[in-house]
Amino acid sequence: MDSDTVWQIFYYLNVGFPDEDYMELVTSSNIWSKFNVANADSSDEDLYYLLQAFFEMANDRDRVKDWDLIKIIFSHIFRIGFVNRETRDGCYKALGHVKQSLMLLFPF
Repeated sequence: MDSDTVWQIFYYLNVGFPDEDYMELVTSSNIWSKFNVANADSSDEDLYYLLQAFFEMANDRDRVKDWDLIKIIFSHIFRIGFVNRETRDGCYKALGHVKQSLMLLFPF
């Protein structure tokens, strides 16, 4: 799957169908308010599977060619699990496993 398609899927999983330039929106601070609205009714289990989907998206990319995408996905996983007030209480424990796998695959 090419990077452009992965960017679109990543945006869709975060907030829904892109109505603007999705690559710019993924990196904007506005995405978190849209994320909270789109996932307001998501269960902890649904958010865990979302984190797993993001992990698989990052895991399947070429480290050199797609490093910007991988970093943004890592950042989103971290924000969903630890920073975002709407999701952190339900995700921080499950994120430990995802974070450990990410760090083993992509040490900084």
